[in-house]
Amino acid sequence: MDDKLFTICIPTYNRARKLDVALAAILKQVVCRSRKCISVYVSDNCSEDETSVVIAKYRKCYPDILTVKRQESNIGFERNFWDSVISSESKYVAILGDDDVVMPGYVDEVLSVLEQYHDIAYLNVNMLRYDDGCYVGVRDPFCCHGLGKYYEKAGEFVKEHTHCPSQVSSNIFRKDLFVEAYESNKSDAYPGYAWFAALLIGMLDYPCFYIDRPLIVSNSSSSLSWEKYAPLYYIVGLGRIFSDLDRRYEGIYAAWRQVFYGPFFYRYCLDTMLKYRSYYQSIWPDIESCCVTSDYARIAREYVFLNRKIFRFKDITRRVVKSVQNLFKR
Repeated sequence: MDDKLFTICIPTYNRARKLDVALAAILKQVVCRSRKCISVYVSDNCSEDETSVVIAKYRKCYPDILTVKRQESNIGFERNFWDSVISSESKYVAILGDDDVVMPGYVDEVLSVLEQYHDIAYLNVNMLRYDDGCYVGVRDPFCCHGLGKYYEKAGEFVKEHTHCPSQVSSNIFRKDLFVEAYESNKSDAYPGYAWFAALLIGMLDYPCFYIDRPLIVSNSSSSLSWEKYAPLYYIVGLGRIFSDLDRRYEGIYAAWRQVFYGPFFYRYCLDTMLKYRSYYQSIWPDIESCCVTSDYARIAREYVFLNRKIFRFKDITRRVVKSVQNLFKR
């Protein structure tokens, strides 16, 4: 893989059927475009289903494109993600979720940008979103004009699109910058998003490019294994990332906060905290001391700790919206 420009890494665990679809879509495009400069790397996190059978099928057909590693034991998503990156030997790396599928034209457009803009360190693409097989919409609905935009510094992209890049499969990045940032930052400082912190910290001062046409179909599930930790990841993990980045690019945190206090985001966090109330009662100081407003912390505390009937879902939503609106009017 040492002559490759671009490696598509797929960390996987017990999703044989979805991995089958993902590999079929990406390998077909690689063969049609240029197998000389692209490789596909699968890191199997010691799956217990038919994953090895699926991988063997494609490995037999594409031995010069597809490389595979099977972990000896389940090392967790974060470590499997990291192992995928450091195992690649190309200049650029993309992490593709094993339940996500590239759309027609993905390889062509990504390679065209990488070959045209040799100075970029970071490339982000728009996505279509499905939840449990139902179409939800476009991740970045304000674009979708089929246009690309070049940014002299990725920090400017992040300010404009704080709601976008935290989805793993939308990112292509320079391996060397990512590795340097990952190794120099504490992985436990950003729960659930150590990889994302390394990505933004490493790329922030370098040129980047955004493809606003959706090129990936993201498939989420309501039965995610990490659902319990989602509010912790969103509030503490993402909150700390954008708060820290704001010291280098003023305005990034304000942009993220505006997205976080959007109706879906805080509503989802409140509802999930209530569902796993005992867990959030035990770690409440971590939430309350993080980068949220005192209004949000107070309402969330009442909702999670008390859950009185007067705190109905829409009442909570209305109160948070009003307090946030007043906050941004000041």
